[in-house]
Amino acid sequence: MEKYITLTGMKHYDHPVFYPKDILRCVKEPKNPVDSEAIYAEIPLFGKVGYVANTWHTKAQGTYSAGRLYDTVEDEFYAELSFILPNAMIARVVEATPDVLERYYRKGEEGRKDGQHPPTILYEKAGSDGCD
Repeated sequence: MEKYITLTGMKHYDHPVFYPKDILRCVKEPKNPVDSEAIYAEIPLFGKVGYVANTWHTKAQGTYSAGRLYDTVEDEFYAELSFILPNAMIARVVEATPDVLERYYRKGEEGRKDGQHPPTILYEKAGSDGCD
């Protein structure tokens, strides 16, 4: 069964432009002072870019919350972006195959220069009124 997650909080971090099919590394953060089931998402060079949503009002319907996902994944796992919305991203949890790892590290080393996907802006910093 495929697992989808909602990523939120991007407005709190500097980040590049994201594209569908980009790979993010997700890491459990058990010592997070706010949420012991926190899972953050990161990419090379930029580091942390957001968190897996963990409440009913931040996660998209049909996706796993961080709490529900927490005991079903390793301490770190990968996710492929499926949808990019103004204040959230939806990603599918994927296995860490050689292809997935190459795509993850390529984002950091050379960015997306292949022109396969048009650029997507997540939000405008000024006036963002998202719920994350």
